[in-house]
Amino acid sequence: MFSNFDIDNLVAIITCFISGFFGYKVSKISLKNPQRIKILEKQLYCVYLPLFTKMEHNLYKNISPQTAIEYINFFNDLKSKYYELIDGDLINVFQIFQNTTNKSSVSYTAYESVCQRLEKLFENTRRKLYLPTRSISYKLNNKQFPKTRQNSIKAFIFSLLKFFVFILMIALIYFVTIACQSFFNWITSIV
Repeated sequence: MFSNFDIDNLVAIITCFISGFFGYKVSKISLKNPQRIKILEKQLYCVYLPLFTKMEHNLYKNISPQTAIEYINFFNDLKSKYYELIDGDLINVFQIFQNTTNKSSVSYTAYESVCQRLEKLFENTRRKLYLPTRSISYKLNNKQFPKTRQNSIKAFIFSLLKFFVFILMIALIYFVTIACQSFFNWITSIV
């Protein structure tokens, strides 16, 4: 069955897959529907941008119940004006957030779900419109990651630091050993 299969056939198959992939990407970019672009712009400028700018300074941070109620009321105003533009999952996570928030407590997990969904919608919409997005360094500087990711990043950096200290110790031991051997060789050559 594969008796005529050789490296040239493999190269031809891989080339077809690569050209097909890039052809799909180019056609997806060049055949954007103008109506879809208008809808994305309306979503961004009427819903996601105002909501994101309102919440960004407290993204993934602990908030007071008053702040939570303020965000919920702001979202409900947007929802009453632009319901058809809002993603259904964002409406759902805000409903859960609203149901778990009262005047004395805020559910951080519900708030984190709101932050994650809003951030994803905001960044994806900007990316689809070829607008700049927030960089990882910006998110790190402003601590705009979920607590689980923040803890993962801290653990990764700590592990990386321990690894570099370990490598540094090995290098130090190696150089001390080489220096001692050179010293003893020099002593024996004198005697």
